[in-house]
Amino acid sequence: MKDTGPGSPDHPLSFGPIWADTLGLVRRHGDLLWPVAAAFLFLPQLLVAALSPERTAGQTPTLGASLLVLGVAGAGIVVTLLGQVSMAFLAMNDGTAGLTLGQVLRRAAGLAMPALAVVLIQGIAIIAGLLLLILPGFWLLARLSVSLPVVATGPRDPLEALRESWRVTEGHALRILGCLCILTLGVLILYLGILSIGVAVGAVSTIAAGAPPEGWGLGRWAFEVISAAAVAVMGVVSMCFYSSLLKALRTLPPAAA
Repeated sequence: MKDTGPGSPDHPLSFGPIWADTLGLVRRHGDLLWPVAAAFLFLPQLLVAALSPERTAGQTPTLGASLLVLGVAGAGIVVTLLGQVSMAFLAMNDGTAGLTLGQVLRRAAGLAMPALAVVLIQGIAIIAGLLLLILPGFWLLARLSVSLPVVATGPRDPLEALRESWRVTEGHALRILGCLCILTLGVLILYLGILSIGVAVGAVSTIAAGAPPEGWGLGRWAFEVISAAAVAVMGVVSMCFYSSLLKALRTLPPAAA
């Protein structure tokens, strides 16, 4: 019989089992997850980069250009949240739960405001905690880490979702924080690896095609496309991981009062 005690690598909240479930979700439902990531993470990232005004020495963007970028960035955040909620729904249900992908996306659209409220409250709480000697911020990060997957499957009330995350993570904050540290390190290495490929491809493309007098050249396009692809990959992996974490937490008995 396997040892699944608190110190065991086979414990449900160990990184290994959660990561294995994450990879399984990506393999089984890549035909759904990757198109969602392309539409709701890749394209907004690329659009924000394309509309960002170029800055040269001694020159600042005009007010109109800055407002345009802020507007696009704000819309990009909402669109990205729709993608994250959709991916969390797919991961939590191990599929579409009998819905079409279009119905999943429409359902996510109805959760845009609750999801935004959860992310804002979560962010404010964590930042405030980090300002209070740092450690409270990390503790809050662990306790509120699964709020978005909770919203994706219910309840829709952002405060109820935060309370549910608080409830299921009771007594497990240290182990969750360890898993999140490993995930963050791995995702960062993955992002930097993909980004280095983008830099190399962009440099070679610029040398081969030359730089245009204004606007993006082939090299810049290559770099930005690969950079946006890296963001999409990180989004898929992260949302599947947080969803797997929530599922693992729900298999555990409630913490003793």
